[in-house]
Amino acid sequence: MAKQLEDYMQWPEIEALMYAECGRPETVLGPKQVDKSHVLITAFEPEADSIVVSGEDLKKEYKMTKMDETGYFAVLIPAKKIPSYHFVLKQGKKKIEKTDAYAVDSLFDGVDMTQFSNGIHDTVYEKLGAHPMTIEGVKGTYFAVWAPEAKAVSVVGDFNDWQAARNPMRYLEAAGIYELFVPGVSAGDLYKYEIWGADGKRVMKADPYGNYAERRPATASIVWNLNKYHWKDEKWLTERKKWNAKKEPMLVYEVALGAFKKPADAEKEFYNYRELAPMVCDYCEEMGYTHVELMPIMEHPYDASWGYQVTGYYAPTSRYGTPDDFMYLVDFLHQHGIGVILDWVPAHFPKDEHGLARFDGTCLYEHLDKRQGEHPHWGTLIYNYGRPEVINFLTKEKKEAPKDQQLDYTLQIQQAQTQQKQTQYDIATKKADIEKYDESIKNATVNSTMIGVVKKINENQSADTADTAFMTIVATGDYRVKGTIDEQSFLNSGLAEGQAVIVRSRVDESKTWQGTISKVDTENPQTDNSNSGMYDDGSSEQKASKYNFYVQLTGTGDMLLGQHVYVEPDFGQTEVKDGIWIDESYVVKDGDDAYV
Repeated sequence: MAKQLEDYMQWPEIEALMYAECGRPETVLGPKQVDKSHVLITAFEPEADSIVVSGEDLKKEYKMTKMDETGYFAVLIPAKKIPSYHFVLKQGKKKIEKTDAYAVDSLFDGVDMTQFSNGIHDTVYEKLGAHPMTIEGVKGTYFAVWAPEAKAVSVVGDFNDWQAARNPMRYLEAAGIYELFVPGVSAGDLYKYEIWGADGKRVMKADPYGNYAERRPATASIVWNLNKYHWKDEKWLTERKKWNAKKEPMLVYEVALGAFKKPADAEKEFYNYRELAPMVCDYCEEMGYTHVELMPIMEHPYDASWGYQVTGYYAPTSRYGTPDDFMYLVDFLHQHGIGVILDWVPAHFPKDEHGLARFDGTCLYEHLDKRQGEHPHWGTLIYNYGRPEVINFLTKEKKEAPKDQQLDYTLQIQQAQTQQKQTQYDIATKKADIEKYDESIKNATVNSTMIGVVKKINENQSADTADTAFMTIVATGDYRVKGTIDEQSFLNSGLAEGQAVIVRSRVDESKTWQGTISKVDTENPQTDNSNSGMYDDGSSEQKASKYNFYVQLTGTGDMLLGQHVYVEPDFGQTEVKDGIWIDESYVVKDGDDAYV
């Protein structure tokens, strides 16, 4: 018996599609050759009253059956191969012709995916991101994003009312990339990726490869066509080829565009790139600068970072205009014989939710080990340099570098590869150690004597089998802080017993404790070369003897046993004072008078 349309319905996947939980929408959307003589075509269009499949390859139009009231349509058409077709949607009195996004071939071929996965795709930015284009006569935008561990990804924006179920993206498993061509989306349209992460959370992410973004505090990416600007710097580019960097004079002006000059109009926060172009050019010509070094103009959320905490490496910040406006700035400077250098910040990135942090629900861009993956004082994340994508970048830079610099890049590549192998070895070694320790403590018995206060007794567990603590005890007694100071610093600082000091937490410097030096142990000096002493000025390579000293605290509230702290002399700096207080070294006394 021939199969009916209903027989081809994959209802669990279709239901997941309706809730934006279908990570493989290509299994239930688009065309499929189901047997030698029939093609199944499906679509999800919640706002359509009816859909007709039409095309030059078809002998007639085929009306699709609405399989579910949520807007899932399907039709079986007689065909020995998948034909070229489009949809004709009827919405009320309107008729809309629409290309089936899931019938468009992928722009990533096998070579692309292999090169990207191995970190040797030098032009992957031409495919990842958002790229307006025309495919088979249909104008739209091709979207692609790397999110290998995501459960599902949708591109959302003004064009689909930010509904994730409307444009779920296809998954290219070989490279961990989600992609989709969306007809009708053009330059200027806002978009983000809604990612259902491996951790079960749904987040809206800006495009890491996006070329334009909303002005902060808004965070959406903006589709942009980079090919419309007409450059006029051919003469400068020709002259640059003749320029000898080792012999020609070079004077660089480093500038933050937002601080170079402020508009007189209080309602206008910044000048546009086009407005800044002649201003910067005139200043450089007046001062004799040959080059301008722009402090980071890549998109970033936080003004006070001066651009050094980037969320969009491929997008000039919208604070000063569009990508075309930025091109004008560079073009203008080139036309006046001034080179442009861009500060590039691959060191770290912010934790903002719309950015790279836990991009697919895992530590995709940052290092999994927090000791290597976080700047605790800056509140930022550090890239995982062991990934092939870093080697990909270095390889590209090597190819474009002068021959006399290629050796440096080769060494960097080898170093990154070695680090990657060492990291893999360390992980395997640590895992084996953990398994060994777990086995050794399974039947271990620990006895401990301590003075303390019983804070909690877990009456629902037994001491023999409980995985959680049977009894919680808070130790009591006096805290004492131990520090180390080298001999030279000891002599210079005048550190002595009875001296008042302030102890500061290294984790939260707002937490302080007061105390006095109770002992400086000069009778038992240490001679190691470690640089752990708080008073060690690091002035010489060969370290002198070091002395332990101890601080008796006047109070220990919120202090943890084993906590690392800073110790500094107490000059009353924590007291609340009226007026302006300065160090006494700035005050000169003349009899009974004193002046600064």
